[in-house]
Amino acid sequence: MRNGKAETDRQIQRVDKQLGELGNKWGSFTEGLLERSVQRIMVKDLGITDTSFGASKYKNGKTIEIDVLGVSNGTNNRVVIAEIKSHLRETAIEQIQQQLNDYLYFAPEHKDKELLGLIACISAAPNIIQQALKAGLIVLIVNDNLLEYYSTNKQYTIKDYNVYDEL
Repeated sequence: MRNGKAETDRQIQRVDKQLGELGNKWGSFTEGLLERSVQRIMVKDLGITDTSFGASKYKNGKTIEIDVLGVSNGTNNRVVIAEIKSHLRETAIEQIQQQLNDYLYFAPEHKDKELLGLIACISAAPNIIQQALKAGLIVLIVNDNLLEYYSTNKQYTIKDYNVYDEL
């Protein structure tokens, strides 16, 4: 009987590993699917001039990783941090808010820029979309026309997350 339990445990571990790998592949697929659309919207609608995919910044042994980073100097002096998710959840909103809060620690050279957050996803529940909009984030969701753009309207404002305090 013990051998049967040990074999079952090994099979469960293999399935768990395979599911984790599948989840990682789905995340990579989602990023690949949406990166160019996010870039196009950053350039066309938000005036971004430079974009980086899979951007990382390091400082004092700490790291920040950003799916798509957009920067613009001059007329539209802003930074846009974008996260790409297969399904928008509350944890993704918390994640991007943390990135927005941490970003200027890693890039103080952007302290004078407007700092915006954007989430692009395959799907999202209406209440989570509303939560992201109330947080001042831009939300992009795949629909029949490929990508639906949620942004400012009479009830919501895109929030400038730049609250840099020079020490």
